[in-house]
Amino acid sequence: MTASKLPEIIIAACLTKPLIAKIFRIMVFPCCRNEIQAPKKFHYIRLITALSLIMLWSLYVAFLLNQIITDKPVIQVSYVYEERVEAPDIELCAPTKLKTYCNLYPDDDIEDFVVDCKEHNKFTLEEKENENLSCYLISGNHNIWFGNLTNTVSKIVIAYDFLNVIPNENKTNIDIPVVELRFIDPNYNPLWSKAEIRTKYVGIIMDNDISVENDIRIGGNTLIALANNTARFTFRKQTYESIPEGDSKSYIGLMANYDEHVSYKFDKDNIPFSYYETTITGIITIEVQTFVNEIQTETRTRTIFNSFGLAVGTIGFITGIYYYLFGDKKIRPWGLIHRKFISQLKYKDVESNLPLKTNLSTDEQIAILATRTRDLERLVENVVNTRTLNELKITPSTEDSLST
Repeated sequence: MTASKLPEIIIAACLTKPLIAKIFRIMVFPCCRNEIQAPKKFHYIRLITALSLIMLWSLYVAFLLNQIITDKPVIQVSYVYEERVEAPDIELCAPTKLKTYCNLYPDDDIEDFVVDCKEHNKFTLEEKENENLSCYLISGNHNIWFGNLTNTVSKIVIAYDFLNVIPNENKTNIDIPVVELRFIDPNYNPLWSKAEIRTKYVGIIMDNDISVENDIRIGGNTLIALANNTARFTFRKQTYESIPEGDSKSYIGLMANYDEHVSYKFDKDNIPFSYYETTITGIITIEVQTFVNEIQTETRTRTIFNSFGLAVGTIGFITGIYYYLFGDKKIRPWGLIHRKFISQLKYKDVESNLPLKTNLSTDEQIAILATRTRDLERLVENVVNTRTLNELKITPSTEDSLST
């Protein structure tokens, strides 16, 4: 007989031979011992407990599914450093006609002064009429990298005449982190004469147009003293990543197909300057506040993956409770409730074998004793001759004679 056949023999013994089955159930095969020694009440309690635990686990799974369906994403904030920051389009509006002068970039070799920035090849300025406001939209396609301004443009120099500055936060086309609006050409020489100015800006200063000439001359010599109002705008980029409605990956727990929404947060500072009627009335500087992009991402707290892990962990917890109460047939067959039932059975067996231990009441025991006393008296009267015993006198001599 090989060792591999032993489990089959044990199982066959448990199922067929009552005597051998009893030996194996008690000594070798604990799985059968539970079935023999446990009463029916124990099996009922075990069945009810198992069904209750399964029902509780099913309710917990339904609760997890409801959380997945009704889950609202939370916002997770992260910060990412970017070398290039895209600045928004800038819209300048005023209740009167804007008088705008554009200057070239400081790193350009061309010295011509471009009228209204329309001929400039690095940005466009479009005029539009809207609700009695004259507005100019500045846009471009520049790539500005932090710490590297050799091949890029750091400033846009524009002179303008306006009363209000309205930044448009919905525009995202321009890629210029620093836009400075000033009065004058950086190549302007304050020692130029009127003739030199007219020669330098041919086509800009028309005949008998003294105001433009005065603006250039006065602006070039006394820039700070001429500005009526200086506005400084600083902005920082903000990105919001939202989960599309019905996105299956987010419910599973994978990376969602985010919709990206870019916005800009503006801060504005106004600095007043003295005012001259013949000068341009404003100056504005637009700069990047930080190159750190604030990203707000929607994240689901309940997904199929983490709910599956919770459900499996709950199965282990419920199984542990069941094994603690009723035992494991292969590893630890004696559970808490099972041991209680077994101890009660053993106590009843010992109690039934005690000679003086009875479950009768006191009256019943007195009646039994009275019956036994009467039976004993009858035995003595009928079997033993009490009169002869009383007359018989036993002495030492008679004892010796009787013994001989």
